[in-house]
This record gives sequence, structure tokens and C-alpha cells, in this order.
Amino acid sequence: MSNVYRLHPERDGWSEVPATVTSSGTLAKEADDELRRLRDALADRDAELSLLAYVVSHDLRAPLRAITGFGELLQDELGARLEPEAADYLERMTGGAERLQSMIDALVRYLRLGPPSFETVDLGTVVESVLADRTDAPEIELGALPRVEGDPAMLTTLLEALIDNGLKFADPDRACRVHVGARLEGERWVVEVRDTGIGFEPHLEERARAMFVQLHPRGRFPGLGFGLALAAKILALHDSELWFESVPGEGTTVRFHLAPAAF
Repeated sequence: MSNVYRLHPERDGWSEVPATVTSSGTLAKEADDELRRLRDALADRDAELSLLAYVVSHDLRAPLRAITGFGELLQDELGARLEPEAADYLERMTGGAERLQSMIDALVRYLRLGPPSFETVDLGTVVESVLADRTDAPEIELGALPRVEGDPAMLTTLLEALIDNGLKFADPDRACRVHVGARLEGERWVVEVRDTGIGFEPHLEERARAMFVQLHPRGRFPGLGFGLALAAKILALHDSELWFESVPGEGTTVRFHLAPAAF
């Protein structure tokens, strides 16, 4: 018999304790049991997320449609006869319902992000397709962009979110520029989206990643505060993450890494 060490949970954390095994077959069985347990836990989590997405998508939308529908009926039938204060209340109610509908749509989109379908993706082609729908956008500079391994639809959504953020948070006192480029570091491509926008304080970085959190007063800029949360989840599914460098009044650079395409 031989001694091995395993992690054993205790009240105050984890500690190493000796465990005696009689054969390599016992270790293999324990590994198989642990793998089966993790697979079952992952399947349960996926089932819970699917149920949550269904509830949010169907059960929450029905009462919201009623609020929006009856609010619009009141505006159509009584709008001209309402006192200014009452008309303002009604407009706020319908506006809030429409915003909540947009948040539900965004949340369902987030929950339904599943495992990526990996293939070779030309990031230059992806960015060109994103810019094709933004013909009136300010100056956007493109550096050399690589071919990587990833899910093409997810990477398109990712770059849409990051480019749109760069355009959205433009400084009204300076020309808006967005640069998209990449460089090879070790065995991975580091992709960056850099803008000349308003920037933000470094201590707000974690809030910038959070869902439905806006760093600026609501109404100053459009949107829900959802794009970076969606981008972060897409990158997590690609074994990556977002890094920020931001200086108020100068702009923000967002970086992430992706695996090169297998030639």
C-alpha cells in the first residue's frame, strides 16, 4: 500500500490529510466518481439556467405586456384630457415598462449563451461586418487582425459590444476615434479596442463589468449597462477575460486574448 494526499474539507477551509489506497484501480474509480459528480452538477446547473431563462422569457413578459398595453390605451384615449402631472406619470410608467422589457430581453440573451462552437474565425472579416452596419460612425482605425479559434457568432457579438461602447461614450469636446488591433504575445493573440472617449476612474472597473450597472447618470448615454457583462461571459466561454485601462478625459482600452487558429 502507498500513501497519497488529498484535499479534505473542514470547517475553516481545506487541509491535506493522508489517505491510504490499495491499488491504482481504486484511484481511477475515485477519479471516475468525481468526474461523474461534476458532470451531474453541471447538468443540474444548466437545467436551472434553462428553467430561469424560460420563466424570465415567458412568465415575466405576460404581466409586463399588460402594463404596457393598458398604458398605451390610456394614453390614446385620455392623453389630451389628462392634467400635465397625470400625463407625466403615465409616460413614466410606460417608459419604465419598456425599459424593463429591454432588460428582460437582454437577460434572456445572457442566460441562453451556451458552449461555443469553435472554428477558425477571421477577426478582420468580423470587424468589417460590424462596421458595415455603422456607416455613419466616426473614425474607426483597423490594425492587422488575426485568424483565431472561436465561435463566430459570439465573437461578432463581442466586438459589436466593445466597438459600440467606444462610440457611445465619446467625449463631446474631442474627436471620437476607435482603434481595433492585435498583437501576438506568447501563444495567444491579445486583441484591443481603444477609444478616445470620456474614460472612467480605475476603481470603477468591477462595476463596469456588472450587468445593468451604468457608471454615468441614466439618460446621459443610451443603453442598459449590459454590453460589457455580455462580453465578459462570451470571453469566459473562450477561456479568456477582459482587461481595462482607462483614464478619465482620455479614453479607455479594453483587451482580451484568444487562441490562434490551428493551421
